[in-house]
Amino acid sequence: MRRYELNTLGQVAPAVYFNWLEHAVFRAGESRGWTPQKMQAENLIILQRRHDAEFFAPARYRDAVEIVSALVEVRRVRGTWRHEVFNAASGALLMRDYSEGAFLDLPKVPHPHRPAGDD
Repeated sequence: MRRYELNTLGQVAPAVYFNWLEHAVFRAGESRGWTPQKMQAENLIILQRRHDAEFFAPARYRDAVEIVSALVEVRRVRGTWRHEVFNAASGALLMRDYSEGAFLDLPKVPHPHRPAGDD
């Protein structure tokens, strides 16, 4: 934990966990060959659709954590990941999250053009 990841109670703020989980999803994808470059070449992006999170114990300053992630379901246009965040020293489960992402095409790049009727 870094100081800036803590709230006023000296605990990791909930939003920080979601940043870690997003990073874990993309690291897992890269380990299976889905690098950012390949995703771009395949015209694919993953957007977060929802989180179902349970917090069991707080992470605190200088705690080391371990994140275990697994893709538990893949459907045609979405996937569900299970993430568990553990205190690396004690092994205590700090948080569990079921995260759903949507697989989308990259939007087309708009080209500048003159407004209609502006002659």
